[in-house]
Amino acid sequence: MILSSTFSRRNSSRPNSSPAGVDTSNVARDALIGEIVEINRAALAEFLRQFDEPALRGYLDHLRATQTPRGRDARWVRPDGPPAIEWRESRA
Repeated sequence: MILSSTFSRRNSSRPNSSPAGVDTSNVARDALIGEIVEINRAALAEFLRQFDEPALRGYLDHLRATQTPRGRDARWVRPDGPPAIEWRESRA
């Protein structure tokens, strides 16, 4: 499974830093990336680093949902945003 281009790109805002000077946002993102790569071994960490934390968290939630056995309890709610399916009608 590959991250779709619908996920938002990393914003250029200043990262949050802890008093010790450790960038906690990068630590959290790296943890998310580690979990994603553990589930989806085809995903490259270098590719995943271009996405922001909310996009990575959404992708990880989706990956976890795919691991749930099919049945009544297997549910994943598509987040608001671009539609899953688009179509166009011919003018002719």
